[in-house]
Amino acid sequence: MIINLTKPVPRPVLALGGELKNTVCCACGKTAVISDVLPNLEEKDCFDAYFKLVKELPKQFGIIPEIIAYDLHPEYISAKVAMRKDVWPKAKRVGIQHHEAHIASCAAAEGICENVLGLAFDGTGYGTDGTMWGGELFSGSLEIGFSRVAAFRRIPLAGGTAAIKEPWRIALGLAKETGIKNFQKPEEVDAQTWKIVDKMVELPPAVVSSSLGRLFDGVAALIGLCFYAREEAEAAIALEKAAGETKPDKFYSLPFKKNVTKISDFDKNEKDLWELDWRQMVKEISEDISSGIPKEKIAAAFHDSVAQTVFELCEKLKTEHEFSVILGSGGVFWNKRLTGKLKELFGEGNFIVSKKAPPSDAGLSIGQAVLAGIN
Repeated sequence: MIINLTKPVPRPVLALGGELKNTVCCACGKTAVISDVLPNLEEKDCFDAYFKLVKELPKQFGIIPEIIAYDLHPEYISAKVAMRKDVWPKAKRVGIQHHEAHIASCAAAEGICENVLGLAFDGTGYGTDGTMWGGELFSGSLEIGFSRVAAFRRIPLAGGTAAIKEPWRIALGLAKETGIKNFQKPEEVDAQTWKIVDKMVELPPAVVSSSLGRLFDGVAALIGLCFYAREEAEAAIALEKAAGETKPDKFYSLPFKKNVTKISDFDKNEKDLWELDWRQMVKEISEDISSGIPKEKIAAAFHDSVAQTVFELCEKLKTEHEFSVILGSGGVFWNKRLTGKLKELFGEGNFIVSKKAPPSDAGLSIGQAVLAGIN
């Protein structure tokens, strides 16, 4: 895929993408070339094809990279490849934060160089504070880069990556955080495992995440839609499917506030961050479960409540930040219900999810390339 950039990249860049849905991007001047998607770099065939791309793609387009851009996650294979001495050894290495790359990918693909407010909503991405992000709002532009201005409250992930494949763990964490008692052990869960995880979530969590994708997973498990995810985003997809076109009877509370306290433990370098606190929402969902409200109604209310609150926060941020348009990027924006509701709330042309670069991690590489170019 070739994308014509509005803002030229001052030096030739090779961007190495992420881990899943990986792409490699070569950018020079006003031209960015993005490779085909490689599903998973942990698979040998994918990695072999990837390593060949890293070595050969710049040569095919007559580019000698002066900068190698990579994701900050230290365990990503792409990040480890960036550190190899046999990969373009003379090029400068520049790490790019995952969600900033998401917003930059949308801006670059759509030719938007002015100030924007970016919604970076996905399942997982390494934050600058060493925790997992995925429910972030950024202010900035391709000229100056992006700064985080808001985020969802962090969710404990009992067992770390195990929680991604077993969303009941996330639901149990949500329940413990909000003090609700009606989330009982699902039949599918082994009693001993439940007992261990139940004690685990009462301890300070080793892994926490501000990911909106993980919140979707947890709510899907909380209302009994998906306890084990055998495919990527299976729980979130089940929640979207349950919502369908159902009209909700209410909005759930999702308050946001400024000046985050130490309880949320945000990066100390970020001041005056807004936080969207999901705890009251989870309590109200629990009450609806106890009252026998249909899952479809709960799922619909959850989607629309998230959209409504994000819209209200963006309106509030207009008083602090000058931006011309709102961008959305990250895998959560494959969700048609949430994306459609946001477009409806913001109005035609005021909210953009790129049609040229995919909102998933397949679009990361072009975002990495253009941000690395301004370093």
